Amino acid sequence: MLFSKTKAIFSKSELEVLKLMVQGLNSESIANQLFRSIHTIRNHRKNILRKSGCLNVQELLVKSVKEDWV
Repeated sequence: MLFSKTKAIFSKSELEVLKLMVQGLNSESIANQLFRSIHTIRNHRKNILRKSGCLNVQELLVKSVKEDWV
């Protein structure tokens, strides 16, 4: 039986946003860099937190590196 990597829980766009979050960028900077609406980025961040099971961004960033999501 094959197991999928946990990276599969995030969409391609969510992974893009997560990688930039780990680099320390805020939502506005991410939106400018990816040429997307700030609202879209905020939705991605909300979905990333929900899918990861993390309660805050700090916990998410630690878990992202630990779980090799980025």
